[in-house]
Amino acid sequence: MKITQRHPKVKSIWVDARPSMSSLEVPALFIPVLMIHLWLVQKHGNALPPSEEKKPKEERRSIPFFPNFMMKDLAIWLICMNLLTFLAAVFPWELGQPADPLAAAPEGIHPEWFFMSSFQALKVIGHIVPGATGEYLGMGLFTIVLVMWALIPLYDKDGKNARRARLATWFGIAFLLANIVLTLWGYAAL
Repeated sequence: MKITQRHPKVKSIWVDARPSMSSLEVPALFIPVLMIHLWLVQKHGNALPPSEEKKPKEERRSIPFFPNFMMKDLAIWLICMNLLTFLAAVFPWELGQPADPLAAAPEGIHPEWFFMSSFQALKVIGHIVPGATGEYLGMGLFTIVLVMWALIPLYDKDGKNARRARLATWFGIAFLLANIVLTLWGYAAL
């Protein structure tokens, strides 16, 4: 359980953010066993029940794999998956105490490295402009930056305007440097 938890003060298991080791180990152990099983079935075939084996070959009951057996098997799988989905929806497994979105985050937790610059920028904006206004300002700033990033291909389509191209390049370099500085600042502030 310790492998799946991000921080000692965070009690819930972070299955969605960081998969547990069992999600890696179980398939890694199961796939070779399945491959050996399928190879043995291909090599030796399936054994007939003793009652069928006693009958002459002409009297043995059999059905073709496709489409008869496959359709029955598919129907059983769909019924089982629907039953499992129904049970998961009606009787959900509790992961512990529900998260309180209005409570302060526990001390010492932080996002992954690729979100650290955004996290630090929101912290800085929150210190400069406290309250809901700072939150709205931060979200608005991120929206403006994302819209500008999406519009970069339209900024200088033909490449004839060297001034615009230089301006876009400098904007990109400034944005990259700001992300690096904010990421390092975020880790230094931990």
